[in-house]
Amino acid sequence: MPLDQDEPNVRVAEFGRRVELFLQDDIGSYLLSRANEHSEQAIREFKSADPFNSAQIAAIQRKLLTADNFIAWLQDAVDVGQSALEQLKQENSDG
Repeated sequence: MPLDQDEPNVRVAEFGRRVELFLQDDIGSYLLSRANEHSEQAIREFKSADPFNSAQIAAIQRKLLTADNFIAWLQDAVDVGQSALEQLKQENSDG
């Protein structure tokens, strides 16, 4: 039986797969690499930051959170897509 493209799990699974493919292409892998570098740089900055300089600490936190959130959002899209795909497989095997 063909999949209904309007079914929410189909759309979510397809979106997750598109994110996976994006992360495998040049642009996606570049952006992911840059986000990881930004995160690592922020951690290095934090280690040497003046603990009494709240503005400096806040700036480092923003840098770290931006990079980490970008990575997490992409991973969430992949994870939710894979979960939707598994649910679709289960539904198809059940009948």
